[in-house]
Amino acid sequence: MKVRKKYLVEEYEINPSTYMLIPYIRENELWTRVVEDDCYVLTPESPIKIINRCCSYNGTDFNGRRNGTKALINVTHKPPILLDPHTSIYIFPTKSPFHQDCIWIVADQVEHYWKQDKSTTLVEFQNKETMEVPVSNYVFKSQISRAAELRVKYERNKQRMVSYLSNPKTRLLYLEASEYNETYDTNN
Repeated sequence: MKVRKKYLVEEYEINPSTYMLIPYIRENELWTRVVEDDCYVLTPESPIKIINRCCSYNGTDFNGRRNGTKALINVTHKPPILLDPHTSIYIFPTKSPFHQDCIWIVADQVEHYWKQDKSTTLVEFQNKETMEVPVSNYVFKSQISRAAELRVKYERNKQRMVSYLSNPKTRLLYLEASEYNETYDTNN
């Protein structure tokens, strides 16, 4: 096991090296211990505060991202979110996002996972390190699957928009076809 450097920062920004956000009680306050590829970062911010601020960099907030997840995959309980569409960071909670013990995991950083016992999953990350996550394997599998489903739906929508831009006739054909399905009241 490699030795990780430890840092203390006032504000943390989730980035492509982020693996997990773990709630951490320090001096009766909720802090976050961030696991990155090669270090740990402690910050006096709660995980949800970090996530909310990172969402704001893209013109929305956690509730906006949560509503986006609901619209795309119809998940409202423990929703995964697309944190940053530019870097494709999808993150999922192990519990209700507002629960003090909720851990957030970046989906793409997970290489493998196994059931350790009834309430613990052993997770191997991209850097081949493993960590115990206090959540059942069933819940972990469900959460990572939801994150994958969100990615697929988002990417399909993005590709549809790209095809509209590259072939405007496709858009016009779609609009023409939809007009035939509508009944118009010409008296108004």
